[in-house]
Amino acid sequence: RTEMELPKIFFPNVISPNYDGINDIFEGSWSNAEIQELHIYDRWGGVKYSSNSNFTWDATYKGQEVDNGVYVYYVVYKNNFTGSKEVKSGSVTVAKWVNFNSCFSFRELPKRNIIDAYYYKSRLYCEN
Repeated sequence: RTEMELPKIFFPNVISPNYDGINDIFEGSWSNAEIQELHIYDRWGGVKYSSNSNFTWDATYKGQEVDNGVYVYYVVYKNNFTGSKEVKSGSVTVAKWVNFNSCFSFRELPKRNIIDAYYYKSRLYCEN
Protein backbone atom coordinates (compact mmCIF):
# COMPACT_ATOMS: atom_id res chain seq x y z
CA ARG A 1 0.00 0.00 0.00
CA THR A 2 1.32 3.42 -0.96
CA GLU A 3 0.44 6.40 1.18
CA MET A 4 -0.47 9.54 -0.70
CA GLU A 5 1.79 12.46 0.02
CA LEU A 6 0.01 15.70 -0.72
CA PRO A 7 1.92 18.53 -2.39
CA LYS A 8 3.30 21.10 0.03
CA ILE A 9 3.78 24.53 -1.50
CA PHE A 10 4.94 27.58 0.41
CA PHE A 11 5.45 31.15 -0.79
CA PRO A 12 6.09 34.05 1.60
CA ASN A 13 3.32 36.55 2.34
CA VAL A 14 5.72 39.51 2.80
CA ILE A 15 8.93 40.48 1.05
CA SER A 16 11.11 43.50 1.72
CA PRO A 17 13.28 44.14 -1.33
CA ASN A 18 15.43 46.78 0.37
CA TYR A 19 18.77 45.13 -0.51
CA ASP A 20 19.59 44.05 3.03
CA GLY A 21 19.80 40.40 1.99
CA ILE A 22 16.79 39.38 4.10
CA ASN A 23 13.50 38.47 2.34
CA ASP A 24 14.48 40.53 -0.71
CA ILE A 25 12.87 38.19 -3.24
CA PHE A 26 9.63 36.25 -3.60
CA GLU A 27 10.79 32.65 -3.67
CA GLY A 28 8.90 29.55 -2.70
CA SER A 29 9.60 26.02 -1.63
CA TRP A 30 7.66 22.89 -2.48
CA SER A 31 7.62 19.12 -2.28
CA ASN A 32 5.59 16.46 -4.09
CA ALA A 33 4.81 19.01 -6.79
CA GLU A 34 6.30 20.36 -9.99
CA ILE A 35 5.77 24.10 -10.40
CA GLN A 36 4.83 24.92 -14.00
CA GLU A 37 3.79 28.58 -13.92
CA LEU A 38 4.01 31.60 -11.62
CA HIS A 39 1.94 34.74 -12.22
CA ILE A 40 1.85 37.87 -10.06
CA TYR A 41 -0.77 40.62 -10.39
CA ASP A 42 -1.25 44.06 -8.87
CA ARG A 43 -4.51 45.05 -7.19
CA TRP A 44 -6.01 46.16 -10.51
CA GLY A 45 -5.29 42.82 -12.18
CA GLY A 46 -2.24 44.05 -14.11
CA VAL A 47 0.38 41.38 -14.72
CA LYS A 48 3.61 42.26 -12.89
CA TYR A 49 5.39 38.94 -13.40
CA SER A 50 4.72 35.78 -15.37
CA SER A 51 6.99 32.79 -16.02
CA ASN A 52 6.93 29.10 -16.79
CA SER A 53 10.60 28.56 -15.93
CA ASN A 54 11.82 31.03 -13.26
CA PHE A 55 9.78 30.88 -10.07
CA THR A 56 11.34 33.78 -8.16
CA TRP A 57 10.34 37.46 -8.35
CA ASP A 58 12.49 40.41 -7.34
CA ALA A 59 9.57 42.86 -7.00
CA THR A 60 10.32 44.60 -10.28
CA TYR A 61 8.28 45.13 -13.42
CA LYS A 62 10.03 45.97 -16.71
CA GLY A 63 13.22 46.72 -14.77
CA GLN A 64 11.57 49.16 -12.33
CA GLU A 65 10.78 48.51 -8.67
CA VAL A 66 7.08 48.00 -8.01
CA ASP A 67 5.28 50.11 -5.41
CA ASN A 68 4.75 48.93 -1.86
CA GLY A 69 1.45 47.10 -1.63
CA VAL A 70 -0.35 43.79 -1.85
CA TYR A 71 0.06 41.61 -4.93
CA VAL A 72 -1.73 38.37 -5.81
CA TYR A 73 0.18 35.30 -6.95
CA TYR A 74 -1.16 32.36 -8.91
CA VAL A 75 0.86 29.15 -9.16
CA VAL A 76 0.06 26.30 -11.53
CA TYR A 77 1.65 23.01 -10.49
CA LYS A 78 1.54 19.31 -11.22
CA ASN A 79 0.60 17.09 -8.28
CA ASN A 80 3.34 14.43 -8.38
CA PHE A 81 1.11 11.79 -6.78
CA THR A 82 -1.99 12.13 -8.97
CA GLY A 83 -0.38 13.71 -12.03
CA SER A 84 -3.13 16.33 -12.15
CA LYS A 85 -2.61 20.02 -12.78
CA GLU A 86 -3.63 22.15 -9.80
CA VAL A 87 -3.60 25.80 -8.74
CA LYS A 88 -2.52 27.62 -5.61
CA SER A 89 -3.08 31.32 -5.10
CA GLY A 90 -2.34 33.80 -2.36
CA SER A 91 -1.08 37.29 -1.69
CA VAL A 92 2.30 38.83 -0.99
CA THR A 93 2.92 42.26 0.50
CA VAL A 94 5.85 44.20 -0.92
CA ALA A 95 7.27 46.41 1.84
CA LYS A 96 10.63 47.62 0.54
CA TRP A 97 10.93 50.35 3.18
CA VAL A 98 11.02 47.94 6.14
CA ASN A 99 14.19 48.33 8.18
CA PHE A 100 13.48 47.17 11.70
CA ASN A 101 16.48 49.03 13.08
CA SER A 102 14.82 52.39 12.38
CA CYS A 103 11.10 51.70 12.91
CA PHE A 104 8.92 53.22 15.59
CA SER A 105 5.26 52.94 16.44
CA PHE A 106 2.52 55.41 15.59
CA ARG A 107 2.22 56.34 19.26
CA GLU A 108 5.55 58.19 19.03
CA LEU A 109 4.30 60.44 16.23
CA PRO A 110 2.57 63.79 16.81
CA LYS A 111 -1.17 63.72 16.15
CA ARG A 112 -2.38 67.05 14.82
CA ASN A 113 -5.97 66.06 14.08
CA ILE A 114 -8.30 63.07 13.92
CA ILE A 115 -7.36 62.28 10.29
CA ASP A 116 -3.65 62.14 11.16
CA ALA A 117 -4.43 60.01 14.22
CA TYR A 118 -6.33 57.48 12.11
CA TYR A 119 -3.64 57.48 9.42
CA TYR A 120 -0.82 56.95 11.91
CA LYS A 121 -2.74 54.24 13.77
CA SER A 122 -3.05 52.14 10.64
CA ARG A 123 0.67 52.10 9.76
CA LEU A 124 4.13 51.46 11.09
CA TYR A 125 6.46 54.33 10.24
CA CYS A 126 10.17 54.14 9.65
CA GLU A 127 12.81 56.82 9.46
CA ASN A 128 14.70 57.37 6.20
